[in-house]
Amino acid sequence: MGFDDIIKDKTGFLKIAEAAFRKNQELGIEDDLEEAGYFFEKGIFALPYNFTFNQEGIYLFFNPYEAGAYALGPIAFTIPYEEVKDVLDLSRVR
Repeated sequence: MGFDDIIKDKTGFLKIAEAAFRKNQELGIEDDLEEAGYFFEKGIFALPYNFTFNQEGIYLFFNPYEAGAYALGPIAFTIPYEEVKDVLDLSRVR
């Protein structure tokens, strides 16, 4: 199963995921992702290749070099189901 199989509103989910990424990495909304050292093409946030679901929500996992330098290590965080219930088709995962 990929993101396309569960996303009802891709724009909405990207906004939520980017906000969660920025919070996890202690970045403000005004911080430029490229200037901050992340590897997103043209500084535009992109979803990771890896995700799963846990008891709390959707768990996103960026491997080293997927979003930033190896020194940053893997980047992982969970977005609570309550935050994504309107943009994902959760009936396919529960």
